[in-house]
Amino acid sequence: NSDEPYAKEIATEVFNEFRKKKEINTTTDLYKAIEKALSFIPEKERKEAVKKSSQRTFQALRIDVNSEFEVLEEFLQKLPDVM
Repeated sequence: NSDEPYAKEIATEVFNEFRKKKEINTTTDLYKAIEKALSFIPEKERKEAVKKSSQRTFQALRIDVNSEFEVLEEFLQKLPDVM
């Protein structure tokens, strides 16, 4: 994904957790997986990188769960009718 520079690393770590039969049930579990995925980043920069990547990851999940793109598309299709 072009919005998340570490998407591949995060996805790989999440996949590895599932392969180890570990479930990601909570936001804390996902945050820890992101921390682990970004452990290669120098410690000085890691905290901020994990924070930003977590924010983007949780936002992407929210957008998908709430079908926000579909709702936006429906709104845009109906907009000309009310103008």
